Amino acid sequence: MRAPHRNHLLFHGPIEAIMAFFATDWPRGHVWGNSPNIWWPKDRSWCVATDIDLCHTYIGGSRECIEAILSHPDLEALPTTLDASTYLISDTINAPEEFQGGSE
Repeated sequence: MRAPHRNHLLFHGPIEAIMAFFATDWPRGHVWGNSPNIWWPKDRSWCVATDIDLCHTYIGGSRECIEAILSHPDLEALPTTLDASTYLISDTINAPEEFQGGSE
């Protein structure tokens, strides 16, 4: 599939299959090492997006879905807006020290 500035491979399957992208038993020891860039269920009730050039993953979904993610104790999750910066410098938690306090 062609998207602006990117070509994508399309896969489909159960949500449990997502972990196959991290498997180490691919032919010749190949490890994908990355999750799919965009994935969603058949009913499109939520969507996960991880751009290869960004250091964040974005999730869109119902208010209940987002609240469950934000309140999960094992996840570092923050709410965002459509106009929020995606630059590392805008990350107030994980940005390198020299970027802390900056904005873009």
